[in-house]
Amino acid sequence: MNFVFGYPSDSLGYLVYMYDWLHTDLPRLGFLRSLFFTPMPQQPVLSIFLLLPALILPLFTAYNLVVGLTFLANFVITYLCARTLFSLRSSFVSALIVASSNFVQWQSTRSIEMAMVFWLPVMTVIFIKFIRNPKLKYILVLSLVSSLSFLTSFYLGYFSLLFTGGSLIFALFYWTFVYGHRLIGRFFFYVVVLASVFITLTLTSTWSLIGYRLGYAPPTTRQYFQTSFNRSDLNELVAFGARPWDYFLPSVYNPLFGRFSQEVYTFFQSRSFQFWSPYLPERSDYLTITAFILAVFGAYMAIFRGKVLPKLERVEPTRVVTVYLVFVSLFMFWVSLPAEITLKGVNFYFPSFFLHGIFPMFRVYARAGIFVVVAIAFLAGLGFELLKERLSAFYKYSAWIIFVAVCFLILFENITLPSLPVMAVGNVPQVYRWLSMQKDNVPIVEYPKDNSLVDFGGGCPVWLDSNVRRDYNGIYEFYYQTVHQHPVLPAGAFSNRERQLLWDLSSRETYNVLKSHKVVYVVVHTKDPLIGLYPPPYPQFNPLDECWMRRIMDNPSKTYSGFKEVAKFSDGVVYKVE
Repeated sequence: MNFVFGYPSDSLGYLVYMYDWLHTDLPRLGFLRSLFFTPMPQQPVLSIFLLLPALILPLFTAYNLVVGLTFLANFVITYLCARTLFSLRSSFVSALIVASSNFVQWQSTRSIEMAMVFWLPVMTVIFIKFIRNPKLKYILVLSLVSSLSFLTSFYLGYFSLLFTGGSLIFALFYWTFVYGHRLIGRFFFYVVVLASVFITLTLTSTWSLIGYRLGYAPPTTRQYFQTSFNRSDLNELVAFGARPWDYFLPSVYNPLFGRFSQEVYTFFQSRSFQFWSPYLPERSDYLTITAFILAVFGAYMAIFRGKVLPKLERVEPTRVVTVYLVFVSLFMFWVSLPAEITLKGVNFYFPSFFLHGIFPMFRVYARAGIFVVVAIAFLAGLGFELLKERLSAFYKYSAWIIFVAVCFLILFENITLPSLPVMAVGNVPQVYRWLSMQKDNVPIVEYPKDNSLVDFGGGCPVWLDSNVRRDYNGIYEFYYQTVHQHPVLPAGAFSNRERQLLWDLSSRETYNVLKSHKVVYVVVHTKDPLIGLYPPPYPQFNPLDECWMRRIMDNPSKTYSGFKEVAKFSDGVVYKVE
C-alpha cells in the first residue's frame, strides 16, 4: 500500500512524526520513553493512536487504519451513548449523524485528531446523568473524559472545557430551581474537584505552559509560546469563526445541493469579509436539514407538548434532557461565531473576542461547531423516537420505512464528491530521488517562493493577480525530507526583506540571499507531487488549498549566472548555487 487517505496538509506531518518515531526515537529511547517523550508529548493519546499500529504494520497502512478506526469509533461510541437514552433505531440515527457529518469527513482528510470526536457524546451523556444525580462519581468520570479529549486534541479539549462550563451553568440554574440553595456548596466543591483532576491529568500538556507563565521555560519553549500567542489577531478570529449559514448549507461538493451552496457562499463573499465563511475544512459544521427537522420536532414535542420517553425517564425527565440539549447546542453555537460582527455601524461581540485575551493560542472557533452537531444528533434521536411512536399507530412497518428514509437522507445530505482524498505518497518525485542520491548533506531551498511582496503565504482571494505565485507547499518540504535527508530552509527561515528579494531566480539579489544562508541546491517544482499528477481516483485538485496551482511554477527561462542547472526532470529542475 503506497497511498494514504487525505489531502496534503497535517496528514503528511503525522506520517513524518510516525516515521521519526520508528527510525529515531524508538531505537534511541526505547518503547515507553519514546512513546511519552516524543516530539508530540502534549497530545499523548493521539500519539498512542498513531504510533502503536505503526509497530506492526507498514507506515501507510497504519495511518489508514487509524483513519478508518476513527470513523468506526465515532459511530460505535455515539451509538452506545445514545442507547442509554433511546431505542436501537433512534440511537443508530444519532450515531449516523455524528459519524457521517461533514465535520468528521473533512477534518479526517487533514487533521485526524480533530475528527476524533468520540469523547464528546460520552461527555454529553455523563452530564445528562449528572444533572439528575449530582454525585461525585460523575464529576470524576467527566474530569477523566475531558482530560482524554484534551490529550487527544488541544482544540477539542479546549472546547470541551467551554462545553463543561456551559453545562455546569445549566446545572446550577436547574438545581437552584429544583432544590433551592441546598446544592450551591456542593456545586462549587464539584467545580474545584473537576478543575483539580483535569489539571493533574493534563500536566504532560500544560507543564511547559506553566513553566512559560512562571518565567523558567527554556528559550525554545518561550519562543514556541510567544509565536503561538502572537500568531492570531482580531481579523483571524473573525475569519475563523462559523457563520450561521454554515450549519444549514450542504457541502459545495454535494451532487444535488452543491451548486446552490456555492452560490450562497459567493453571494456573501461579495460583502464584507466579516460575512465570509472559513475555508475548508473549518466551515464543515453542516447539521443536515433532516437532523435539524427531527431535532426541532423532538424539542417541540418534549418541551411544549409534554411527550416523554419511558427509557429516558429512568435517566432524567425527558423535558429536562431536551432543554439541556437545546441549551448546550445554542451555547456552543454562540461560542463558534466570529469574534465581532458589524451591522449598520453597530459592533456585536461574541465569546471568542473575550476568550482570546485569556487563551490567545486558539483562533479557529468554528471548530466548536462539532459540539452543536453532537447535541443536535441526540435531539434528532429524541425526535425520531417520538415520530416513530406516532407513525406506528397507523402502520406497523412505518417505523422501519421512516428509519430507512431518514438514514438515506442523512447520508445523502452529507455526501461530498470532490476527488477521492487519496495521496500516492509512495511515488517519490524524480527531483527528490536525485537529491537522495547526493551524499553531501547540504542545505536546499524549494521553489516557487511568494512573489506578492507584501502578502507572504496568504490565500487566494478573488482580487489576487493571476501572476502571483505562492510558496511551495511547506508540508511537502517537511514530508519529502524523510526521502532526501537534506536540511531544508523553509520560507520562514528568511526575513521579510529577504523574502521580497527571494522569488526571482534571475536576480543577483536572490543569489546573494541564498549564498548568505549557505544554500547549495535550489529545487524548482514544475508539478505538484500529489495533486493532479496521477489519474483518477487520485485527486485532481486540492479543495483544502485553493492556491495549490500557484505553488508550482514553470522552469525559469532565465536565471542568474550563479545558478548552475545540474538536473532536470518532468517534475522539476535542480540548480546548484555556485
